[in-house]
Amino acid sequence: MPTQAEVEYFRYKHQGFNLHKLIWSAGIATLTGVALAPFELLKIRAQVMQEGRVIHGWSVNKGVPTSRMFYEIIDSGVGIRGLWTGIDNIIIKSFSSGVIRTFFWCNIYNYFNQDPRSKILI
Repeated sequence: MPTQAEVEYFRYKHQGFNLHKLIWSAGIATLTGVALAPFELLKIRAQVMQEGRVIHGWSVNKGVPTSRMFYEIIDSGVGIRGLWTGIDNIIIKSFSSGVIRTFFWCNIYNYFNQDPRSKILI
């Protein structure tokens, strides 16, 4: 049966921050940004199309159906590729935010969960 110090060392070894985790988080964040880019485009277009709409003197944010916006983008002549408009900005944003978030979160985690053998017991 392992001692508590061995268990804590094993936990720290696999849960602590390292470059391997940083690279994986950057890759996952980038792939997620690419996969969800069409939904973000539709969300932003819906927000822009709602601004300043006035119906019969009342300011009502009815908006445009998402399916209609989806088909308008496809029928505009660019096809399915049009759903990934602005992908370069999305990749940069998701990559940088994923790396920064992981870096700070893991360093904060390491600060509060240090290797128990490095602590001075009084």
